[in-house]
Amino acid sequence: STPGRTLFPYTTLFRSIEIYRDGIRKSKTCSTKSEAVLWGAEEEKKIELQAKGLQPKTLFSDVIKRYLNEITPTKRGEKHEFNRLTKFLRHPITDKYISDVTRQDLEFWINERLETVKGESVRRELSTIRHIFKVALERWGYIQSSPMVGLQQPKASKPRTQRFTQEDIDEIVNISGYNESLKTAKARTGAALLFAIETAMRAGEICGLTWDNVSIGRKTAYLPMTKNGSSRTVPLSKKRSKNNCSNTALSSAESAAKSSVFLASNKLLPYSSQSRVANVLVNRLGS
Repeated sequence: STPGRTLFPYTTLFRSIEIYRDGIRKSKTCSTKSEAVLWGAEEEKKIELQAKGLQPKTLFSDVIKRYLNEITPTKRGEKHEFNRLTKFLRHPITDKYISDVTRQDLEFWINERLETVKGESVRRELSTIRHIFKVALERWGYIQSSPMVGLQQPKASKPRTQRFTQEDIDEIVNISGYNESLKTAKARTGAALLFAIETAMRAGEICGLTWDNVSIGRKTAYLPMTKNGSSRTVPLSKKRSKNNCSNTALSSAESAAKSSVFLASNKLLPYSSQSRVANVLVNRLGS
């Protein structure tokens, strides 16, 4: 027999079952013998995990909420991760005990998600879920192994090769209404898109850019923090398109300085607002 455990860990009589291990006794009446045996095995496993200092009866949803409160706020992509996990919390998989979540559960969730989003989106979501299980295992002691081990991820998307043509750029100017004017949110978004084309800056970098880090004289924009964790200085070009509408980084910045509306509260439009208008522009270009 195992130390701290009875010779017969549980006995089944009709539909009743009783287990005794490490000084803990539990019993239950089940509808079938197979259900009773399964319950006994699961409860014995939970007692074993508790003896190791783990917390098997913690709901997966509670672990995710703790992660949202303690880990997510430390990340630069806090807002996007918060939205992803808030949506994930509505899935039934999060109603299970974290120790009961299996690789098969996650595979089922992956197949569900692939019906509505692309594989690259699922891969990003899985990256966050994988880290939740890593923290739950290594730091919080909720589980003794991760169900992410051996999980096959969706295939990565092919690298993007499409580039804006001059016709696309002219169309952005026309649709957005940006022509040396930044009086509307749509026009400011058009300017931001043109700014991105010239500088290759990411949307978050553009949205976080402040006038303190823009030098019209040196024709540069300084980014103190980028996605890879380092800073960089971006040169700002200056040229005109054939229809004499501004389509350059420096021209956009100069117009902004004159009108004082490109930056709101010393920053560009909020990313969410800018994205909504950008989607309208992109959809129009594709129609």
